Amino acid sequence: MRSALVSLLAIASLATASTLDANCPPGQVFCSFPGGAQVIYVCNALSQPVVQATCAEGLKCYEDDAANQAWCGWP
Repeated sequence: MRSALVSLLAIASLATASTLDANCPPGQVFCSFPGGAQVIYVCNALSQPVVQATCAEGLKCYEDDAANQAWCGWP
């Protein structure tokens, strides 16, 4: 039973990574909100999202898709 659960978690992890990779072209900058935090990510050369910055408390993450930019600012 335990090995089945580990296998299931590994498959779910691979599926999630593949989904992120498909949506993360190298150089892409975007905001995400893990656990309510305001975080700026950039996609690396391997198409993996990497934390670029975390906004200070009270600030909000904004993004401009056309300019491929993200920043922290007052709401």
